[in-house]
Order: sequence, then C-alpha cells, then structure tokens
Amino acid sequence: MAGNSDATTIGLLGQNPDLRSLLVYEDSGRYLKVVLAPDVKSPSEIRKMAVVPGLSELAATRFLESKGIKPGSVEFVTADPAEIPALTKKGDVDAYVLWEPWPAKGAELGLRIQETTGDYGLSYQHWLLSTSSWLKDHKDVAAKVAAALAEAARKTESDPQAAAQATQDAAKIPTAQTVNAVKEIDFAVRDFTAEDLKGYEDTARFYSDTGKLKARPDVTRAVQRGWLSDNTEVSR
Repeated sequence: MAGNSDATTIGLLGQNPDLRSLLVYEDSGRYLKVVLAPDVKSPSEIRKMAVVPGLSELAATRFLESKGIKPGSVEFVTADPAEIPALTKKGDVDAYVLWEPWPAKGAELGLRIQETTGDYGLSYQHWLLSTSSWLKDHKDVAAKVAAALAEAARKTESDPQAAAQATQDAAKIPTAQTVNAVKEIDFAVRDFTAEDLKGYEDTARFYSDTGKLKARPDVTRAVQRGWLSDNTEVSR
C-alpha cells in the first residue's frame, strides 16, 4: 500500500492499470501556491515556469488557463522541487506552482506568493493506494490501515502541535512547518464523491489532451467508490 496525490496517480494509471485508490485522507486548495519572481509584475509576463511532473505541472497549466494564457506559449522547465526557488531567484524561470515548504522558501529569497491553487478552483487530494491483485486477499489489512489513517487524521486535526512533534521525531521536519501544513490541509479519511470523480476525469483529460499519455487514464476503474464504507467502520 502507498499514498500519493490524485494528479500524480492518474498520470501513472496507463503504465499501472492494476492500481486501485481506496479513499481520500487529505484534501486542500491552499497548500500549493503560485510563486512569481520579483520582476514579474503580472502573470502575462511569465515566459518560463518550473514544474515537477504530475501535480505541479497540472497546477501550473490550470493557473495559466485561469489567466487567459495559453500554456503552450509558456516554456515548462522540469526541475527538482528543492532547486526551483533558487532557479526562480536567479531568473532562469519566472514562476512555479508547488506545495510547501517551497513557496515559503521562495518568499525567504524575495519571491512573491501570488495566490493558492484554490483561488483558481484547483484542489489536490491524497489517496490511499493498493493493487487489485494484492487487495483481493488482503482486505482486512487494508481496512486496518484505513482505520489507523482515520485515527491519525483525527489526532492531527485535534492536536497539531503533537503531530508536529511526532513528525519531527520521525522525519526531522521542523515543527513549525508541520503546524502550518495542518492549517492549510484538511486531514480526514472519507469515501469518494461524484464531485471528486468530475475532477479526476478533468485531470485524465489533461494527460490525454496534452499528449503526455497515448490513452486517457481509466479513472473509473481505479477509483473504488464506496470501498471505505463497505469494508470498515470508519465512515459509519
């Protein structure tokens, strides 16, 4: 089992048709932010954007579209997230859309946070993932993982400071970074909704329309609507 964002996972479905998404455990339109170089006064001045394949590239594309800018008129430069704030500061690129802490790191370098993805109608989610072959014989294990995630989400929302300390102990991430993340991300375990599916289909179209995948990803097969309520007590 694993966790990954909806946008990145949908991009992997063509190569991994056995992937199955069981539930959502985090959701946010505030955690990813648009960051502009200091000399870029308006989105219309953007000529190059740094992106990470998957969620970042989708978010950058939708940002440009929201401003009436054709994505094809802007060059996308693929880079590692940790490199992107410095590349923008140097003037190698004009903007980026990334998750924290990279917007905050950019602000420390004098870059400008323009808006969040939610400001132009884009949210991201994290899915709990498995494969259909593994899940067939391990539903009880998956249900226990779902229950543990639900408990962790409740504790995170109720006591962000404790969650931050646990994260620092386990992963050496500064507590302030985690506390801020909890403010911007909604942690909760839930089933998929019809509205979710509309967003996923839009993402699937992004991959096929841009030619990144030869065939449109089969979101309906991958997303297991009702799995949580059918297999656990979490949503009851």
